[in-house]
Amino acid sequence: MKYSWILTLAGAVAALLLPLQVQGAAPQPPPTLPPVTLEINGDTLHGSQLTAGKTVWVLGLTRDVVQYQPRMGHVEVTQLVAADGTFSLKMKAPAPVVSMWLMVDMATGRYTIASPTGFLPRHVDYHGNALKSNGLGEINQVETYLPVADIVVIRPGEGVWTMTAVDGGPDDDDHKADSRTRFVSESMKRVGDSPAPPKKIAKGDVVFILDPRELTHFEIEVGR
Repeated sequence: MKYSWILTLAGAVAALLLPLQVQGAAPQPPPTLPPVTLEINGDTLHGSQLTAGKTVWVLGLTRDVVQYQPRMGHVEVTQLVAADGTFSLKMKAPAPVVSMWLMVDMATGRYTIASPTGFLPRHVDYHGNALKSNGLGEINQVETYLPVADIVVIRPGEGVWTMTAVDGGPDDDDHKADSRTRFVSESMKRVGDSPAPPKKIAKGDVVFILDPRELTHFEIEVGR
């Protein structure tokens, strides 16, 4: 009888411990990645908190005056990230103070916007519905009421695509000078090793609308 009682007690203890063991084995959410950072110091771009060994993409929109004439600049850089999660690039000339730089970690889709000291790019609320759908209810177009616009679509972990269009120009989908520019997602160009442009914009994508004249930006995270 004594031996039987010991077995029963051992079984009760095991039953008490089992739920604790199952609870301890529950999967944990992945750790939150730190935000990426970008600094523009004179002629040097320096990014940090990036994915080591992967690709970073930087789009720079600049504005300055040359021989009394206003000038807009467009810079794109694709570069591998060092083992310490940083990248540095020395440009041919200092970045204009009035400039806006979008950096994207291609591996994760994390992004940031930065400018040189002395200028702060404005975040604007885009009035109207910028995302347009086709006859099947799929979002496949971005429309802006800007005479010239840069569009960037980020699909975290998969790719980045971009396009610049001028109202009525060859990259404006309706080819009409009607005070708006329209972009079709599958007509965009791929960045780096991104796959072919998507036929539709999906939930979780981040869509940037950038105004290179006023250096303002607006972003939409699809599905939020």
